[in-house]
Amino acid sequence: MLSSENSSDAVIEVVDFGCAEVIDKNSPFYDEDGNESFANTPGYSPPEMIDRTIRPKHLKPSVDMFSMGVIIYIMLTGVHPFDVNGQSTDREMNRRVLSGRMQIGRAHV
Repeated sequence: MLSSENSSDAVIEVVDFGCAEVIDKNSPFYDEDGNESFANTPGYSPPEMIDRTIRPKHLKPSVDMFSMGVIIYIMLTGVHPFDVNGQSTDREMNRRVLSGRMQIGRAHV
């Protein structure tokens, strides 16, 4: 998406509508400390968003950079780096992201 209607001022922003929703602060979907919970889409989220033990309190630019890297990879190659056949489960993609192993054809690197 673009951040402004004026193209000379616009900045490209990545938006994940797959997990977009409005969550009330009193919702059980907030974490136990009352902080906002983060939703993520497997295969586009960096390891720190998948592994709760290393998840930051606040989102950092590196989270978006990881997602942008996956999007650019798909644009350049036509396949998802963690699901080249389009048949992986969320759990399989999360495991590949956490291990740092991309899937190339039927092999893993």
